Amino acid sequence: WNQNVYMNWDWSIRALGRSYNTNTHMQFKNFWSLSSGLSIEQQDISTTTLRGGPALRRPAGFSIFAQIGTNNTKKLRLFPYVQTGRSYDGTVAGTSLGMFSQWQVVPALSLSLIPELERSRRNDQYVDQVEHGTKWVYLNSRVDQRTLSVTLRATYSITPNLTIQYYGQPFIATGQYQAFNRVSDDPTARTFDDRFVLFSSSQISRDEDNDYLVDEDIDGTTDYRFSNPDFNVMQFRSNMVARWEYLPNSEIFLVWSQGVTTTGDPAQAILSSLTDDLFGGEIRNTFLVKATYRWVR
Repeated sequence: WNQNVYMNWDWSIRALGRSYNTNTHMQFKNFWSLSSGLSIEQQDISTTTLRGGPALRRPAGFSIFAQIGTNNTKKLRLFPYVQTGRSYDGTVAGTSLGMFSQWQVVPALSLSLIPELERSRRNDQYVDQVEHGTKWVYLNSRVDQRTLSVTLRATYSITPNLTIQYYGQPFIATGQYQAFNRVSDDPTARTFDDRFVLFSSSQISRDEDNDYLVDEDIDGTTDYRFSNPDFNVMQFRSNMVARWEYLPNSEIFLVWSQGVTTTGDPAQAILSSLTDDLFGGEIRNTFLVKATYRWVR
């Protein structure tokens, strides 16, 4: 059982962060395990969130996690886990679920699979910054984000000196933005409503290119504009590596790397988008040969 206290300051000795964490890790007599933890953040003033802009207070909150593990002496081991948290004012919330699984199929072959799903929402997500008159306007928004990934690893030892390893991961992240706002003149104010100024429906609109137009003073003239930040990004990354130790401490590596990055409709369901659109882009293949030789033995 351990406790942690974190505090940090900038070079002007301004207090930026203050948080506390406690967590436990247990193993039972049947070799099952259990881990859990609680993190409490009382202050978070970020000097990087606005990408070079003023320091911004982010909401205080808490998160909890738990993980259970099956008997780690067995051929098949499972470690499901969950983490969830939210801010005290309700402007930030998120939950992630996943499971690490490992299967020792035979002494020479090991497989692991890690699926993970995350859903999150935050009302102060940075969007863009635009110049308006003599000052910069820092734009933020509520974003609802979903992320899904599946990581597969396999290791096969043909001989003690010759092994083949494989890594593959399909990944998708989608985000939809709404309730746009700008940072107020007091970005470190205690309450969300004092840190941000929410645009009304009469202040913000869209043009034919799906960009957002802001008429801040509602005089019928656009003061500034910014691009639609909604996204649906999909990637697939894989690597296969053959390693041959042809002499003691001298090796040859043959590597095949494959990857694709594409985009889809942010409003589409995350699983159907992944299965329908992932391989719609250009697949890139990279081959690499690496050799090492130890001269002094």
